[in-house]
Amino acid sequence: MSLPRRENLYDALVAVLDADPYFGIGVTNWSQGLDGWSFGYETDYAPQLYTGYIYTDRPIYRPGQPVYFRGIIRERDDAVFFQPDVTESTVYIYDNNSETVYRETLPLTPFGTFSGSFTLAEDAILGAYRIAVQLPNEDRDAYWYNAYVEFSVAEYRAPEFQVTVTPEREAILDGDPLRVLVESRYFFGGAVSEAQVEWRIVDAPYAFPGDARYSYVDYEGDSGARAYYEPDGGMIAEGTGVTDA
Repeated sequence: MSLPRRENLYDALVAVLDADPYFGIGVTNWSQGLDGWSFGYETDYAPQLYTGYIYTDRPIYRPGQPVYFRGIIRERDDAVFFQPDVTESTVYIYDNNSETVYRETLPLTPFGTFSGSFTLAEDAILGAYRIAVQLPNEDRDAYWYNAYVEFSVAEYRAPEFQVTVTPEREAILDGDPLRVLVESRYFFGGAVSEAQVEWRIVDAPYAFPGDARYSYVDYEGDSGARAYYEPDGGMIAEGTGVTDA
């Protein structure tokens, strides 16, 4: 059974099952205990007709530099994805203040892909930028886009050297000694010798992942009791040192 796309998504729909000896009734605006998410199904009152993926040539830029991007769009029908029936897409770029700095309608190739470029202003504000795309026939009042990606604009300096920290063992018991090798090398290959080093050891909370479960949505988050983030525990030890030659 298929239903036509409705103008008012809040109008209730009633489904009646009358097949002796079975009888059932369902109402879209009566959902307590019957929500789709209660059974692992994705619930969306403004379903997307299309989905997509966008990527840039690199994750960070300086003001005045060009940003090259490319995307792929697919039409979706439940869990089936296929080439879209549209021929163009509208691409937006927002700065760190959510101001629109780029808006262009780009053609889609027969394979459902698009590409473009945008040159940042010399005085572009710094921070996180977002590239988003919305396809025709979608709900213009919806809060989502069919695809988006973020990149950073910063007055950064290319790193000159790299530091690696390698513990002698991956796991130890409380009270056991631990040796750690700290190495620093320039990206051209030489060692960073006689450099001052400050080190700290902090503890961090950890939550074991929860039981595996099947999901009907396109994405999956951590199902554990707590996700593991940056260390936020207490200081265990600290010290200084000097790299050798």
